[in-house]
Amino acid sequence: AGDAVPVIAQPFAKQARTEVLSAIGTARGIQSVALATEVTGRVTAVRAAPGDHVAKGTVLLELDSESARIVLERSRLLVADAQAKFDRLLRLQPSGAVTDQQVQDAELALKSAQLEEQSARLDLSRHSILAPVDGWIGLIPVEPGDVIAAGTPITSVEDRSALIVEFRLPERLSNLVRTGDGLSARPLTGTDSTVEGRITALDNRVDP
Repeated sequence: AGDAVPVIAQPFAKQARTEVLSAIGTARGIQSVALATEVTGRVTAVRAAPGDHVAKGTVLLELDSESARIVLERSRLLVADAQAKFDRLLRLQPSGAVTDQQVQDAELALKSAQLEEQSARLDLSRHSILAPVDGWIGLIPVEPGDVIAAGTPITSVEDRSALIVEFRLPERLSNLVRTGDGLSARPLTGTDSTVEGRITALDNRVDP
């Protein structure tokens, strides 16, 4: 007929079907640690500023530690005294001038003094807030001179060397997603840059 349409025939071939799912997600650093004080004290120094990148172990904030240093020094003196007494009894033990019980008591006193020194050293270390991971510093709401209680939030440290993106999909699409699938993420700021990643975890139930 005059209205016939010409066609081009090709051999039949199988192709993989590609599903493209789009969703809005929330990104965060691979590690994000909220820091708080473990002891009560007066802030003597703030060693970092919001937005700084710090290495693990960097001192971020210091509290007045004079009393803790005194306790540590006293505990060191007690350890030295207990050690000297224990060594003296050990030297006298072969002569029979001291009993085994006296040596055991001196050894117990030495170990007790050493534990007191460890406790004092630990308490002193808690007067300095250190960065637990490499990362960027968040807001710091305290200043030198502030007296803060134990448990007061100080700041947060976030490692953004890699990002974790959390997103949700409708239940009807949940069977199309598997751990290990690739994804592309693009910020909502209008830039055309994209980053590639993979799905690392799926929730174990559907959010009602």
